[in-house]
Amino acid sequence: MAPTPKNRDEVLPLIAEHRLKKMAKEILAAARPSIRLVAAKGTGERALRFSRLGGLPLLPRSLAWPRHRRRPLTFIAQIQLSELQGFEIPPECPKQGRLYFFCDVRELPPSGDDIDDVGRWRVLFHPDEKEPVAEAPAPQKLEPHEVLRKMPLILRQAMSIPPTRSVELTRLPEMDDKTRGRYFDLHYALWPEGPHHRLFGHPLSIQGCMQRTAQFVSQGEVLPEGVYSWYEHSRAAELMPGAHDWILLLQIDSDESLSKYYWGDAGTLYYWIKRKDLAAGRFDRVWFFMQCG
Repeated sequence: MAPTPKNRDEVLPLIAEHRLKKMAKEILAAARPSIRLVAAKGTGERALRFSRLGGLPLLPRSLAWPRHRRRPLTFIAQIQLSELQGFEIPPECPKQGRLYFFCDVRELPPSGDDIDDVGRWRVLFHPDEKEPVAEAPAPQKLEPHEVLRKMPLILRQAMSIPPTRSVELTRLPEMDDKTRGRYFDLHYALWPEGPHHRLFGHPLSIQGCMQRTAQFVSQGEVLPEGVYSWYEHSRAAELMPGAHDWILLLQIDSDESLSKYYWGDAGTLYYWIKRKDLAAGRFDRVWFFMQCG
């Protein structure tokens, strides 16, 4: 299997292979770097000291385990931003600090298309990497299956392009059915085998464009009866341009190394944030999705 392209120059041969050279300039402009989160076990490489998936979080005293309606959320991941040094990250992202990701995994995780789900996910940010941390004990009301297995990590740079139903495709030339099929194949060719855990870049989406939904639902909007597209919404002209401001913060795939309970039907968890909120460290404004087949 060919290695995953780490930069735009390495994407070019795949664009040619998929007979999309006429769109090469636009595809490369739309491409985004991402950071793969790979299980350190068996790689022969030293795992990151702080960043990992699952287990119990290493929290400073100033942060409490988040809850929703008095029940603790499941801890998903912790990321130390200084450990991303040397990788391409969004320019708005803080260079220091620690991120902690949580969500409610009871039954199905929240789907992201219902404003009433707010609170069923949380991202905590602590800017001081020097403050001592300690492993937080699992809260009493957290069921055993709601604690994921600990996964030490190593990082890999990887390029990504917009999925086939992304709002970002509006910036590419219009494609006929054959061209769209080749683009679809190119998109998947950039994703390596195995669980797809990553920071930033474009998502490997399952059900459709999350940026559009986040942009509207986070504003309290819903699709009125008989309206089936956000493009037909009465506030589309006002809100739709803002969909491009949402960027993927974290994607966590179903992975039996983390839990035998997959996200829905072998689904994926996605955390999104607006660029201005990322720059300001407003991680309380993150939007969350779970998609499955």
